[in-house]
Amino acid sequence: MKKPQSTTHKAPRRKPDPKPVIPYPQTPETALDYIRLHGLCVSELSRRFQIQRYAFVDLLRGQAKGYRGDSHRAAIVLGLKPAPVSQPTP
Repeated sequence: MKKPQSTTHKAPRRKPDPKPVIPYPQTPETALDYIRLHGLCVSELSRRFQIQRYAFVDLLRGQAKGYRGDSHRAAIVLGLKPAPVSQPTP
């Protein structure tokens, strides 16, 4: 006998910007060198931070700037952009 499916579905909450794996500041070339030197894998980073793999690949090739969305989050992980600091509310 099948269980009745729930009619309400909650979308997963978006995680806050991740902590960088590679220290800031980096260029795409130095980030790629760091990944190779430390034996990291772009696919593993994408699974760990739940960011599309091509966001990392495009940043490392210089095809993306990391302005918004997954590209922005990937740029923070790669050390291409500083992690945002939240301001305390008065």
